Amino acid sequence: MFESWQARLHTIIDILEASDVNEIEVSFFGRKYRVTKSAPVENSLVSAPASQMVQTAIPVDNRSSVSEPAPVSENVEITAPMVGTFYRAPSPESPFFVEEGDRVTAGQTLCIIEAMKIMNEIESEVTGRISKILMENAQAVEYGQALFVIEPD
Repeated sequence: MFESWQARLHTIIDILEASDVNEIEVSFFGRKYRVTKSAPVENSLVSAPASQMVQTAIPVDNRSSVSEPAPVSENVEITAPMVGTFYRAPSPESPFFVEEGDRVTAGQTLCIIEAMKIMNEIESEVTGRISKILMENAQAVEYGQALFVIEPD
């Protein structure tokens, strides 16, 4: 018999609490779930990968103590939000979601990462052009590993 979505979600929460991972995003039964551990801001900024530092920073009014944000034209790395297997297409006989040089929009599916027999769609965070695909199809990925490089519009 199939587990209910609540049972799966509780299992994911238990796994997250017992691990060093602070956040996980999964999709099942047609819905997406993002589970995040609460952590002090100082710890999350220190432990976050460099590519995520700007996204997790808290806005500060005193700009004299904050460095200028990176220019918008810099490339954006899309990283793996979990450990799993990277797939470029929804099935072996289907075309890849994206190719190098393709234009993508924010929210567009770029790939799938299979984790715990759950297929998790990874979406673009920005609108732009795929400048580099860093992974091979069916390759194992680690949490925080770069998957794509996108030149934002």
